[in-house]
Amino acid sequence: MSAKGTKAHVMPAPTADPSAKKQQLLAPPPVRFGSNGRSSQSVSFNNIIYLAGQHADDVNKDIAGQTKEVLSKIDKLLEQSMSDKNKLVRADIFLKDKKDFLPM
Repeated sequence: MSAKGTKAHVMPAPTADPSAKKQQLLAPPPVRFGSNGRSSQSVSFNNIIYLAGQHADDVNKDIAGQTKEVLSKIDKLLEQSMSDKNKLVRADIFLKDKKDFLPM
């Protein structure tokens, strides 16, 4: 215990076999979906899926129509990664006007 009453962090004992340590550090490579060589629509890494920002292609739709379009795109990307919106941890939504929040 430290002076403030918190436990100190204990590092695990080193392994005798250096190859075992190397195996612990290696993670499978990321899996990219919708990649064009420069960016990807989604990336799966260590059981976490990262999605690129999505936007409506038809900006002539009202906010409800644009929202449906974006959510459909997100569903397709998550399906490619064998996941769904029930497992979302965070979503950032950017609106041009805050009055569009409720209709969204």
